[in-house]
Amino acid sequence: MLYYNPTNTWLTEHCLICGSINHVFLYADDCLAWECWHCGNHWWIDDLAEDIYIIEHDVSDEQAQIDLNSKVKLAYGHYEREY
Repeated sequence: MLYYNPTNTWLTEHCLICGSINHVFLYADDCLAWECWHCGNHWWIDDLAEDIYIIEHDVSDEQAQIDLNSKVKLAYGHYEREY
């Protein structure tokens, strides 16, 4: 788990739906989730990112999952790391 979202770094994640490896560039501190480059599913960067969203917006866990698809700022996965 990341537990901290440093700006301008790469994160490598595995999509649990399609199995694709995603290289995610974290371009801003407020990116709390990422989108798979292959299937488009959205995932929290880590458990802490989800907790931060729930606390800051005073929503339930279920509402946070709904918001993940529409309101949360996403970083986008790439099939290879760009240097």
